[in-house]
Amino acid sequence: RIRLACDAAGTIDFFGTGGYMHTGIDFGATCGTPVYAAAAGTVFSAGWGDDGGGNRVKISHGVVQGNSLTTIYYHNTSVVVSVGQQVSQGQLIAYSGTTGNSTGCHAHFETWLNGKAVDPMLLL
Repeated sequence: RIRLACDAAGTIDFFGTGGYMHTGIDFGATCGTPVYAAAAGTVFSAGWGDDGGGNRVKISHGVVQGNSLTTIYYHNTSVVVSVGQQVSQGQLIAYSGTTGNSTGCHAHFETWLNGKAVDPMLLL
């Protein structure tokens, strides 16, 4: 199992609802809330992205129970890790925010297995 990415007050939006395919979960969190790595892995993307996610962190966790696992953290105010960095489960990686295509402060969290988005709640 992976660990929750931040201390959150509640869930704003669930995977796959809201009239469009939302590929993650938005946890209610004030801007500046610490965001932690859900599992140990290697950072392969960190900083600003032009894909709507704003300041993001993407972590490859390698093969877990026969599946390639990636976690993604979007819309952060700031990122405190860099590409190539090894992180441990629970390590601080960013601070939540509202960068990119975002309507308010929150922590956006995605899980991908074998290159396909899956509901993070199935893994938490």
